Amino acid sequence: ERTPCSKRQGSKKGTKDGKSKSSKTSAEEQTDRLDVNDKKTQKNHKKKSDGQVAGTAWHEDGCLWGPGVRNIRVKALNSDLDARYRDMVKARREKVHRDSAGKVGYIHVPDMERLGWSEFHRHWQKERRRGGLIVDLRGNSGGCISELLLPRLAQSCLGWEVPRRGAPCPFPEAASVGPVVLLVDSGSSSDAEIAALGFRQLGVGKVVGTRTWGGVAGVSYDSALVDGTYVGVPVCGVYMTSAGYGLENKGVEPDIVVENSPQDYLMERDTQLEVAMSEVLDVIANTPALGHPPRTKPLKRDLNVEEAICNMNEETWPFEVWKAIKPRVERVRDVPWADVTEI
Repeated sequence: ERTPCSKRQGSKKGTKDGKSKSSKTSAEEQTDRLDVNDKKTQKNHKKKSDGQVAGTAWHEDGCLWGPGVRNIRVKALNSDLDARYRDMVKARREKVHRDSAGKVGYIHVPDMERLGWSEFHRHWQKERRRGGLIVDLRGNSGGCISELLLPRLAQSCLGWEVPRRGAPCPFPEAASVGPVVLLVDSGSSSDAEIAALGFRQLGVGKVVGTRTWGGVAGVSYDSALVDGTYVGVPVCGVYMTSAGYGLENKGVEPDIVVENSPQDYLMERDTQLEVAMSEVLDVIANTPALGHPPRTKPLKRDLNVEEAICNMNEETWPFEVWKAIKPRVERVRDVPWADVTEI
């Protein structure tokens, strides 16, 4: 179908030679390109044009172009769950540090995969050096790192390396210096339940919270359907020496049962975390041996007596002396390649 000539030229009815009755200015043409159907946009555009800097112009995409103009586009995240998660963990950690006067550390492990392992090590080196530690497995969806996590939690502090300057270091270096309490709830599932039961079986500390989910069987999702979904088939069971096959469909019963009520959620209060922190502080109070070792007192040395003893035996000094002594030449005994030395 052919288009009439008058329409192809853009003329209106009642005009001559296809020309419009009124000609448009460049500013009006820019306004039409923005959005001719949006009166609000046109109104705002006219207001901006009144105070517009010379040499600048509004582009059809709504940005102001020209010398000295910088347009910044902000791309929003497709999800703010990661930011909200970090904010939640930070708020819990600050609460534990504040209420315990810095004596208790806090670590949350979101899953038993790469994310959970990285989040554990993100805070492990710093939080384990406090008097006690809370490891939170609430909402943990499981995975396969329980055999890596349990040795770290089970390694207790056997001693300290006290340097001449600086803070003492625990021995072994990766050990926790105080008691450890584990937090679980109904959202702790799969490998997180194995970690909780192994934590208790090794005698590391108390388990606080509510009964876990009760599903530890390994599942394979290799069977794909034509509609894009998968069929999960159990392929592996879990047998624990302390519970047998009873972990499946039952979960782990905590040593101290504490449940956050709806009123706690309304008041933004975490009763389970408060009970776990109280348990750690009680163990610290009843175990005075935990904590940094005491500083040793400096020895009082009589340099005159030591010098007299060494001169009497005609031997070199086996220790460093902070007193000016006249150098003397003395033969080194039992050293065939050296005849004389100065001390």
